[in-house]
Amino acid sequence: MNNPRLKDHNRWRENSTLSGRGIGEDLSRYRDRGLYRQAAVIGYNYDRPVRYGAGSGSGIFLHYSSTAAGGCIGLTNRRELNRTIAWLDPAKKPRMAIRA
Repeated sequence: MNNPRLKDHNRWRENSTLSGRGIGEDLSRYRDRGLYRQAAVIGYNYDRPVRYGAGSGSGIFLHYSSTAAGGCIGLTNRRELNRTIAWLDPAKKPRMAIRA
């Protein structure tokens, strides 16, 4: 959910009865290209979401992407994505380092 007015702001939802009601980006439209077949939630602004202003980013995921991924982290190799997701262990508090 990518709408700061909703209680589920910045949360991954498998489905929603709110679809099309101003919830923000509907990721299901990317399914045909396989972009969110597998994804991991990046915990940016997650525990206590800042809803407006500086630091208020939301809906940031690690996923497959064949082009630029907007604000997300997109891997262009599905095998690398699969290995990375299998390796992730939230209990170990992994960090993502972005390099240009």
